[in-house]
Amino acid sequence: MGEISCPIPVIDLSEESMNEAAGNGGIPRCNQVREAMEEFGCFFVVYGSDSEMMKRGRVFHLLKELFDLPIETKMKNVNSNPEIPSINGYNRLSEIHENANLFNATEPATIQSFAHLMWPSGNPNFCETFETYTKRLLELHNLITRMLFESYGIVDEEYYHSHINSMTYIMSLTGYKTSNKVDQEKEKFVGLRPHTDSDLISILDQNGVQGLEVKAKDGTWIPIHFPPSSFFVIASDALLVWSNGRISPCVHRVILEGKEDRYSIGMFSFLKGTVQIPHKLADHPHYPLKFKPFDHFAYIPFYKENKYLPAEERIKMFCGA
Repeated sequence: MGEISCPIPVIDLSEESMNEAAGNGGIPRCNQVREAMEEFGCFFVVYGSDSEMMKRGRVFHLLKELFDLPIETKMKNVNSNPEIPSINGYNRLSEIHENANLFNATEPATIQSFAHLMWPSGNPNFCETFETYTKRLLELHNLITRMLFESYGIVDEEYYHSHINSMTYIMSLTGYKTSNKVDQEKEKFVGLRPHTDSDLISILDQNGVQGLEVKAKDGTWIPIHFPPSSFFVIASDALLVWSNGRISPCVHRVILEGKEDRYSIGMFSFLKGTVQIPHKLADHPHYPLKFKPFDHFAYIPFYKENKYLPAEERIKMFCGA
């Protein structure tokens, strides 16, 4: 984690660690996930072996290849999901900042279709690499979700599977071409303004070039330096509602310096339907019902219009009880 002290928890969910913990029961590890979310709204998760980390390096090499394509090619990526029309397939946000969104990202057909759109002659390496990568992220998302449920005492298998089967995922691929920076005198600049995300749980990854920062409860900004073999997990707006106010969304930003290009990936999880508080999380004297159920896709346009309001204020405006 370099020379910078970082108070954000690191939770080891690697297969080896989980096997070691199995004999002692899984609840302590589940509680670590919940406590990290409640205290920080985020945590690092170690997940995967060293060999998998080498394969993750290939992912970011392919991202460079993607963002080096002509802009006319990248603009062919349009939103193919009519349920979420307010999110674009491709965004050029500045001379140095662009991103491509893949809808239903955990479906192999989505990745194959995207690859053929970007490389008409096909790109089997891209397809194979990203299909493996998204499968791994999906496994991690489902594991974190189950652990969070269990820590809150929600052990209904039918409810868990209904929740997981109602999810859809957007994979956001982002490139910051800082080598194209016009203002050579400016040492630091904002790559992404402070904000929270509109989904439930986001899983972030990067190519090793730093820039991500999260806002602590005391208002200070914490630079995020990924430990080896780790991803960064953050709580988003809908998780505030689902948890009935127990988990606040993580405010984060990107601040860049230097001329090394930064590539990042975020997998964002959305419910295809209604976000509502489980009965177990509302039936408590210290946590009366704070929010009304809401349609997750319907929240996205409202979120975009009010993106830079404090998350709690924005959500209360939209679905406060």
